[in-house]
Amino acid sequence: MVNAGRNFEREMQVLRANVLAAFESGRVADLARGLSVYESVYQHLLYRGADWQRVSFGQPASQPQLSWLVRDLELFSQASARAGVEARDQLLSFLFSLANQAYRRSNVEAVGVFLRPFSSVWRGVINSPTAERADVEHVLVLMQNFATFTVATSTADESDSLAVAEICSEIFAEMARIAIDGSHSAAFERVIGYLAGLHQYPRARWEHSAARFRDSCLLAVLAYILLLADKEGPTSDGTLALPVLADTLLSSAEASILQNLAIADLPLSTSLAQDPAGGRTWRHWETRFALPMTAYTLRFDSYIDRAAARVAAGHRSHWRVNTSESYRWARRVLTYVPSDALDLRLALNRSIAAWEGDEQKRLASAALEQSRVSDFRAALADRFSHSIRLLDSFLTQEAPTSKVESDRQLLFINFAAPKDFFVETDVIALPQSLADGMVQALLRAEERWLLEKVVGEPSIEATPAESIERATEFVTDYWTSANEPLIVVFNSVIVHQRLEAHLAQSKPKGSVQLLYTEEESVRVLGVDLVTSRRVLAEAEEKPGLERIADTTTSVGIFDEGGSDDRGQPVVRIESGEWLTWLSAASTEVLLLTLPDELNLW
Repeated sequence: MVNAGRNFEREMQVLRANVLAAFESGRVADLARGLSVYESVYQHLLYRGADWQRVSFGQPASQPQLSWLVRDLELFSQASARAGVEARDQLLSFLFSLANQAYRRSNVEAVGVFLRPFSSVWRGVINSPTAERADVEHVLVLMQNFATFTVATSTADESDSLAVAEICSEIFAEMARIAIDGSHSAAFERVIGYLAGLHQYPRARWEHSAARFRDSCLLAVLAYILLLADKEGPTSDGTLALPVLADTLLSSAEASILQNLAIADLPLSTSLAQDPAGGRTWRHWETRFALPMTAYTLRFDSYIDRAAARVAAGHRSHWRVNTSESYRWARRVLTYVPSDALDLRLALNRSIAAWEGDEQKRLASAALEQSRVSDFRAALADRFSHSIRLLDSFLTQEAPTSKVESDRQLLFINFAAPKDFFVETDVIALPQSLADGMVQALLRAEERWLLEKVVGEPSIEATPAESIERATEFVTDYWTSANEPLIVVFNSVIVHQRLEAHLAQSKPKGSVQLLYTEEESVRVLGVDLVTSRRVLAEAEEKPGLERIADTTTSVGIFDEGGSDDRGQPVVRIESGEWLTWLSAASTEVLLLTLPDELNLW
């Protein structure tokens, strides 16, 4: 089987060389025979259901690889640029026939493989000094026939027909881009005429969807013209008047469909033109400006918005924002509305304000979605479980004989959050994203409370440290004698770094925790945790609050009809935790004060 595969590849290499030689020499009969063999190979692949989306090597002859076979199509289309009219027509007929066969087999990917070389053939035709207008028209007519008659008269599945309509639109857009880059204004005008007239199938239910693809391609071409005008000035290479091309696209009789028949779909056409999932070639048109090995920021999407603003400015009717899609479109495009299009700017602003007011009313009356509330609680529990919590080192499991009620304190958070986090809206607001900041705020509050309690013990006195070296010496002696020391450095990065490096090199007998905190004081605190586990923590019990799993903190979300200063509906999020500092017989603590010059802040 392997030998058969190698023999097949060798035979195809010989055939490829003969076909390319036939292109070069103009031997039309030899070219026809070579292409007929290729057609048999492609037919075999189509009928065997080869995966046209994948390219790999090393398969046996029963499944010949597509990578070099697809590459051959590009080689032939490039060679046709140097060949005569008959040779070029042979190649176009060959590609057209295979695209038809692929379409009948419902293989949309293969249709794209056989149609996309048309753009390379087109480049060769319009750049050829001997090409006539009939040669230009021939390429366009064949593409139009496939996009209009082949698709419209087929019995293919509706989704296949729509996908092929999209492919055809993109190929025409690529041809328009090639004409612009080659400074061929007449060819540009012809291809725009064909593109604007695509996908008018009165009896097809999917005609409207296909028209959106066409309009998104027209917008993309206009965006490319605007991009070039910004980068290269009003003319490209000193020969092509870019403003004239823009006017040609917008005002020619053939292109009027963009301004009239499908004008209501402009927001959707804009989003289709910007869709990165579509893999559309025009998203990379501007990369020809990038230098090798240089980071480059793509801005093509913003030029599509500029193109949409220009189209909208040329339309007399008032724009209405009546869907979330048109609202997002209006917000983006408003930035690029021309200064002389005052009516459009006012209409968009009024529509945006009205939509936002209606959305605020709808959001205010909507009930909180329990799935989002559950997601928020689960995210809080997850953040707590993956956080280093200083309180855990001080907790006691023994019930005290008596509590010092004056030392019982409630730590709480009470803040307003946009209601969008807990109701499904067009705003991307995930309730999980609230958890990080809230958990960090609770942990920092616990730390501050604990450190105040330790430092505030009547029996603790601060020992001055004359230098960083002296402080390091004190602390080193401490963690070699304490059972399980916690070292807290207040507001001195230098001391913290010295101790961290020393801790990594030393071998303390027990576990050592090193903590840095940004407080005003310049001190170092050492606490023997074995003698200091004397904190009781309890979740606050209150209607509406629920304990977070595996923690001593409770949380609740309250919809009380509140709003922020912009009228945006908000909910109130509250959490509570009772902390009690219990008396202890003895506490091993070291407290150092450092010279002021060590304070880096």
